[in-house]
Amino acid sequence: MLYKASIKSPNIANKKKFTTYRNKLNHLLRLSTKQYINNKIQESVNSMIMKETWKILNSIINKTRGRKNYPTHFLDNNTKDTDYNTIANKFCSYLSNIGSNLAKNSPKVDVNYKTFLKGSYTNSLFFNDTTPEEIESTTMKLKN
Repeated sequence: MLYKASIKSPNIANKKKFTTYRNKLNHLLRLSTKQYINNKIQESVNSMIMKETWKILNSIINKTRGRKNYPTHFLDNNTKDTDYNTIANKFCSYLSNIGSNLAKNSPKVDVNYKTFLKGSYTNSLFFNDTTPEEIESTTMKLKN
């Protein structure tokens, strides 16, 4: 009623009356919820049933057990798959091929990568030749 009045005739008095009432209502709702939860926790603690206490705490933080909301179907080329293994395989295929698919669909550029390098980087990374003995020695020093 107050909300409608503040919308239909948006004057200062109607808006103030609505805002005051809304804030008071929200305050009382929060207060009563807090008091209700405190009473429930106190009852469960007094009865020494930890399972009930945890149930209340989990309900407060919206932690629920059970099945997650996984997709029920997968659309691919206008075909609808409902088998969970097929859905999982198609997600896997999509995610593992996304890089190559993007590369295929990207326009080809006739610019050499070296044009973006502004300086001489010939000695920035260098690997010395290694021997089989060096590799064996290094791997023997590694922990399991």
